[in-house]
Amino acid sequence: MSDVVNIVAIITPAPGKKELAQAALAELAQKVQENEPNCLQYQFFFHEETGEFISIERFKNMAALEFHRQQPYLAELKERAIKDQSLAKPLDIRVLTPTSGFTK
Repeated sequence: MSDVVNIVAIITPAPGKKELAQAALAELAQKVQENEPNCLQYQFFFHEETGEFISIERFKNMAALEFHRQQPYLAELKERAIKDQSLAKPLDIRVLTPTSGFTK
């Protein structure tokens, strides 16, 4: 059984804050790439119909996820989002358990 941790997060920017959110998420992805070698995937996508950003995250194991959660740049981003009122609702973060299919 794989130790890989898969996460999907839904980020809903407040009206008029899409560009601000997109810039912040791009900055976050860069920091994760530079500082977290056990993060296997960290990508953001935009869903036009709902106006939401969707992140797909894969970590080597639970320790890698815990390391990610402890990074100061995550706390800084959350504080900035509150200050800027850039989110329409709280983050929706889901840890997923694979049931079928494959990845290459």
